[in-house]
Amino acid sequence: GWFTSLFPVALTPGADRPGEALKAVKEQLRAVPRRGVGYGLTHDLTALPAGLSFNYLGQFDAVTAGGPLGVVAESAGAMTAESGVRAHLVEVNGAVSGGRLSVGWSYSSNLHDRATVAGLAEEFMVRLRALIEHCVAGDAGGLTPSDVPLAGLDQAALDAFADRQAEDVYPLSPLQQGMLFHALAEPDSGLYVEQIHWRVHGELDADRLRHAWQAVMERHSVLRTTIGTDTGAPLQFVHRRFEVPFDLIDWSGLSEGERDSRIAELVTADRLSGFAFDTGPLFRIRLVRLGSSTHHLVWSFHHILLDGWSLSTVLRDVFAWYERPSPGDDHVRPFRDYLGWLGEQDLDAAEEFWRRRLAGFEEVTPFDPGTAPRPDDGPGKGRVGMGEVRLPAETLNGLARLARSQRLTLSTLAQGAWGLLLSRYSGRRDVVFGTTVSGRPAGLDGVEEM
Repeated sequence: GWFTSLFPVALTPGADRPGEALKAVKEQLRAVPRRGVGYGLTHDLTALPAGLSFNYLGQFDAVTAGGPLGVVAESAGAMTAESGVRAHLVEVNGAVSGGRLSVGWSYSSNLHDRATVAGLAEEFMVRLRALIEHCVAGDAGGLTPSDVPLAGLDQAALDAFADRQAEDVYPLSPLQQGMLFHALAEPDSGLYVEQIHWRVHGELDADRLRHAWQAVMERHSVLRTTIGTDTGAPLQFVHRRFEVPFDLIDWSGLSEGERDSRIAELVTADRLSGFAFDTGPLFRIRLVRLGSSTHHLVWSFHHILLDGWSLSTVLRDVFAWYERPSPGDDHVRPFRDYLGWLGEQDLDAAEEFWRRRLAGFEEVTPFDPGTAPRPDDGPGKGRVGMGEVRLPAETLNGLARLARSQRLTLSTLAQGAWGLLLSRYSGRRDVVFGTTVSGRPAGLDGVEEM
């Protein structure tokens, strides 16, 4: 097939400096809807400007390398009849073949002298070499607005953040915004700093474990994220590279009591020290050596990065890489795609739905089982407590059968039971309560691994 599309474009570099010109042209080309595909279906191609056409044919080496076909040097004959009418006054065709870029210029000798077109081609090569020289410089590159459409930043704002070496920029989700607000309001409280720590028995290669965490950090871009609070609305910056914060501590020479005491102090201090949102990383690993074959691992991270679902995904990947290091070429859908999906949702329709569903509720559903602390109960009044009830296997199996028969999940069944309980203790037929959900839309492919 022939998938070339022909469409008009007006380019304004806007500056003589190669970097600025390159970014300007890049944005102007990206602004063309669908990269010009379909223009010929809705417009008269004969009405296109007839001055100049530019056609880059791509890399022929990718087609011919190692295959049975190749480009021959002999002439294929004239491409057009001598009596034919040129569609454009000057046509520029470029392609990469044999590891080299070639650019051909065709023109009408009835309109232009050869020296004129040759001079234009030479000037084109001078400008092209200047662009190449700029691109291979150490400070070249940088994001442009079309690279980070969710951020809503212009080029000047992106250039101001260039020192952050970010590969992506996007806003926070509503829940992340709430966490950030509370964390900044109480910076020394350890609020939303989550921890998982466990004792590891057996042989453990600390350097191999550090490399496993580094590989997972590179695989999941969210682990390379910092939060910018000097950007107007807070933004997330995904850095190209971060060294995993991995500390190895040796307490093998201490007594068992001293080790346990120090670990408890370490866990508490690590949580209260929190994280610097603007510099990151927003997680860290402490591996404490307790003996030749005993370690204690402490993983601290800010909840703004990871939800409960994500924990098992991260740990699974770490353990898998530790057991069998791999290049990790498999693609993981980034968190930015969820934010993009979120931005496409109709919030007005969602608000209207919930207003209809909650119409008539003026207050929270009261709950008084008769054993809740009273205001005059003395010390400890109003404290939150936790209780655990383990259901016998026979009861659980019965509930599972009931759920299957009604085509429900056990979670839905439990919420139904809770609703009935609230109705009984409140004396109301209509009750309202909240429940936590994963927030991962089933219609977003790859969201389970996100």
